[in-house]
Amino acid sequence: MTTTQAVQAPVAAPAQAGNVHRLTGSAIPAAIAYHPDDKTIWFVTPDAELGSFTPSGLYESRIFPPVQTGRKAGTLAVAGTTVWTYATDAAAGHVVACTAEGKYTDKQKLDTAASATAMAAGDNGHGDARIVCTRDGRSDLVLINTASAATSEPYAHPLYGLAIGTKSPAIYWVSCPEAKSVLSYSAEHGDFGKPITLPDNKVPQHLAITENGHSGFLWIATQQQEILRYDLDDKSFAPVGTTGVVGRLFPMADGSVWFTLPSADALGYILPGRTDARYVPLGKGSRPSGITADGQGRLWAGLAGTGEMALLSEYRMAVVSGEDQSAHIGATFPDRLAVKVTTLDGTAHLKATVTFTIRDDQVRFADGQPTATKSTGKDGVATSPALVAKKAGAEPCDVVAEWKEESLLVPFGAITVIPDPGPADHLVYVSGAGQQAPPGEDFPQPLVVKVADEFGTPVPEVDVTFRVTDDMASFAGDATAVITSDADGSATSPVLSAGGETGRAVVEVWGKDASAGIALHEYVRDAN
Repeated sequence: MTTTQAVQAPVAAPAQAGNVHRLTGSAIPAAIAYHPDDKTIWFVTPDAELGSFTPSGLYESRIFPPVQTGRKAGTLAVAGTTVWTYATDAAAGHVVACTAEGKYTDKQKLDTAASATAMAAGDNGHGDARIVCTRDGRSDLVLINTASAATSEPYAHPLYGLAIGTKSPAIYWVSCPEAKSVLSYSAEHGDFGKPITLPDNKVPQHLAITENGHSGFLWIATQQQEILRYDLDDKSFAPVGTTGVVGRLFPMADGSVWFTLPSADALGYILPGRTDARYVPLGKGSRPSGITADGQGRLWAGLAGTGEMALLSEYRMAVVSGEDQSAHIGATFPDRLAVKVTTLDGTAHLKATVTFTIRDDQVRFADGQPTATKSTGKDGVATSPALVAKKAGAEPCDVVAEWKEESLLVPFGAITVIPDPGPADHLVYVSGAGQQAPPGEDFPQPLVVKVADEFGTPVPEVDVTFRVTDDMASFAGDATAVITSDADGSATSPVLSAGGETGRAVVEVWGKDASAGIALHEYVRDAN
């Protein structure tokens, strides 16, 4: 075991004001993690140097050069008061610990120079802290305890990504690109679980776990431009397309997940309950390498391209209600628009000024205006006035909510205006066809159709004729019944009764002035 004492570099002032802060010596953050004990963000450079950044006040940073040179690293994790990384040289791998004062200790030397691909904090199955890492091309896990490190039994294929949840810290989820699967490892039993094959031949990379309200979701970055969300309860996959190949993932306590897009110089995020990604550009050449949240719930990104730390807005705004609704021209929509403003850790924010803006002429608020400004309450929610349909359009309505002070804007999707129905054009079958009844008995259900215009919009107050074409059945002794369509365009026949003979009864149905009708077949058959 080798112990070294680092030499502290001078403190560097931020290179620029605002939300981007240069690290001392423009150090390249290959990975970052928040250290709750000393309230700093730690980073590791590609040359295996560890450093810390203060995410408040003067935004100071320090770097601790190790005595050993010629090493490489790209991962780190925090457990208790110690920061861990896995460094490699030309001949071997080294488990390295570092104190808040910059004192390095080599905890273990491993006989391969395979670099670490992922690192995470969990426990050993008995409640004791443990750091786990995967290595490039290796099929075993490095299991790092306080005083030493060991490796697990090897799996059948090399492992790559790694995620450990807070609810089950003795279960380690790993990805297996070669087998195109993910699987779990039990620290308590020391064995791997049954692999879960990814759909559509996808190749897994980095992983993350969110655990809000149920067993949670396993998020799987792939070699394609896609993230897969795997529901740990119902064992189902949901794909989320991305604008580039995803790097590392970072889960938030509210169930959202963030990810780096190094090739796009951006971060992406997926909100709870959503299967679409949104993006935060970080500037050309920034190449984000990692994400973490500080003690105030603020989100930070390490920028490997520029040697900086970038603070995102400490707030987030998400739609609560108002999407996926429709109303006829002149009618009020059933749901008001509402958004919730929180800090990134999910805490509701009071008195944020939110402006709801209608950016087309299809809808207006109840007072006739295209904008409405409201403040969030104690629950962090701001709610608009009622929304009224004015004019139909070829596309859904363009409506957004904006908190201008924090440059936050979210759109409301799938708000549509239903046009006034045109003339009756055709009928749509709803139910009642193919029934059976014994001779002389009633068929169990009435016949139901809907009247629609040429665009499929329901048309009310249209006379619909039901006519039995033979004597195999009747409506209370009559071959014909005329029913006026309801407000939703539906027309329901009277009770249809079977005649005295067995066979097939044909009922023709048409609407007044409609160009197309339908024929329904019913069957008169003996009960036995």
